Amino acid sequence: MKDFLDSVGPGFCLAKWTQATIHLGVGLTHSCHHTKAHHIDVEAIKKDPSALHNTEQKQNDRAAMLDGHRLPDCNYCWRVEDANAGVSDRVVKSSAPWSTVDKDHILNNTWQRYPRSLEVSFSNVCNFACAYCGPTYSSQWAEEINTHGAYQLPGKAYNNLAVSQIPNKEDNPYIDAFWKWFPDIVDGLHEFRITGGEPLLSKHTFKILETVSQGKYNLDLGINTNGCPPDKVWQRFIDHCTQIESNSSVKNLTVYASAETVGEDAEYIRDGMIWDKFVANIEQLLESTETVNVSFMSTVSVLSVFRMKEFLELLVHWKHKYGDHRVRADLAQLKHPTFLDVSNFITPTAINLLLSNINYLEDKPNMKREHRRLVTIKNVMVNNAGNTQQKHKDQLRIFLETYDKRRSKDHTAIFTNLDI
Repeated sequence: MKDFLDSVGPGFCLAKWTQATIHLGVGLTHSCHHTKAHHIDVEAIKKDPSALHNTEQKQNDRAAMLDGHRLPDCNYCWRVEDANAGVSDRVVKSSAPWSTVDKDHILNNTWQRYPRSLEVSFSNVCNFACAYCGPTYSSQWAEEINTHGAYQLPGKAYNNLAVSQIPNKEDNPYIDAFWKWFPDIVDGLHEFRITGGEPLLSKHTFKILETVSQGKYNLDLGINTNGCPPDKVWQRFIDHCTQIESNSSVKNLTVYASAETVGEDAEYIRDGMIWDKFVANIEQLLESTETVNVSFMSTVSVLSVFRMKEFLELLVHWKHKYGDHRVRADLAQLKHPTFLDVSNFITPTAINLLLSNINYLEDKPNMKREHRRLVTIKNVMVNNAGNTQQKHKDQLRIFLETYDKRRSKDHTAIFTNLDI
């Protein structure tokens, strides 16, 4: 696949056509979670709902890729490829069935102009305020910034701007366009995923679940969640999952839960999480269903490496108990904000922790995906050795001090080996 992509152009990636994430609460979109989201023209979607995906910027980016250019915004993959650190997501995403199906159409200019892998967010409403998140994607973060202002870090103001949300009680032209567009594209989708905010706090998520449970769809359905919504909401969600499973309404149903470490480390990073409740809820979901999968969205940051091995051990336990195919983790290196990027803190402790995790997974045949991801992250880190800058340490220190003060936490009591 990489040879094919490079034969078209060194920056060519099928995901620019075949994948879309659309934040309907703010009118933003991007075609890869590694790239920055950009605005959707509200007048364009009134004329053609497909402009939710086919924005002017995406069309220009596609033309640039076909013309042999590497887009600067795709530097996550360039870092991996230039460091020869493993297989980049450009290759992974382009190799997916939802991309290869349109390969010839894209090259022959006969592409149907809708994504095969679609992710939507209906709003930023969330009961968490994770350390690396922000007000655009978390209402709790927005409330904090509105009350206390941005984090004043050396050389930058962090989370000082939030894209204005359209209140749930008001008409939203982006959501209106989505519901007009969805019936036209659903039969061509390979994957459909709902993200947030916390998706289980949106009425539109349950509208999707109700619609899907009453029909038959040849797609993989995914629901993101922080795993700790109100108890009644979680039970309602499980009830929908069991109905979708019993009716065989979709090919596969996957719940994408956010976690990458355990205990008080997890509760610190994902402010709002109650770790024991999270574990109990995940186990309830796995025990209440037979085919529903759980995939963990695991963000590898400078704060998550200390107890990640315990998280990996929990994954191994769940795989053994509920089935290898039902539990997995997508370990991704955090890129923004830079002061939480583990590659900016190349210390013997950080390297040894990652090597310990890699060694632990060496003899775990049911953890090959997770092992491969960690090896790639380690290779990128090693290639970046020597680039640790004092400004990142200063920014992280002030961030954590401010975070502690506003959230009534104490990072020094939790991350005792953090070298800043």
